Amino acid sequence: RVSMPSLPLVGLLLAFAGTSLASNTPGHVVLSSTFAARKACGVLPVAESVMALRGGDGDKVETKTLTAEQVLQCDNLLGEAPMWNEKEGALYWLDINGQWLWKYVPGSHKESHKLPEVAGSFAFRESGGLLMGFVSGLCWYDPKSGKTEKVVDFEPELNTRPNDAKCDRQGNFVIGSYNKNHREDKLNIGGLWRLNQDLSFEEILDYRFRCSNTIAFNEAGDEMYFCDTPT
Repeated sequence: RVSMPSLPLVGLLLAFAGTSLASNTPGHVVLSSTFAARKACGVLPVAESVMALRGGDGDKVETKTLTAEQVLQCDNLLGEAPMWNEKEGALYWLDINGQWLWKYVPGSHKESHKLPEVAGSFAFRESGGLLMGFVSGLCWYDPKSGKTEKVVDFEPELNTRPNDAKCDRQGNFVIGSYNKNHREDKLNIGGLWRLNQDLSFEEILDYRFRCSNTIAFNEAGDEMYFCDTPT
């Protein structure tokens, strides 16, 4: 059983204060990104962004100005998949292109682990360790020892890799695909898959896409949302 409680930027861990939108901690949004770096062609400790938040009625749009404060300089190439581990009181995330797994305990501790290959997502295991979405497939992974164990291949006949993923309310791991050549060929070849608790692996949509992102479930767990980023 696995459990889970972006902007592609270059090397900042930012905490946005003043809102609870998609937050890991009440009142904060946490992103692993280089939001400020793009603004100033360098590293800035503080950045501001105006966000339009659409309400549940589908019509009302509320605009908020969010202030971001740098909390850690981590020099990521592509920071993605921030996840809060409640038991450890720690934030984990991936530097996808750099092949690093990062861990940060606010105010006290940071560590990083070099990964054996590119990973697009991960989940925490109740028994300890992680489930990783590596290029070669889904694997159990122990950050302390670096040991990996293959669970299942991922689209081995296609030019794809695992991308964004989340756990559903039943503890199943839902993971989407990334067409590694989608900017050139624009082909919808990636699937949306589910690793069930019995480790069976099944495709759960009857259509394909280019780049799955932002998988999320409603509170009841009976609806799932995700984006095909290029479209």
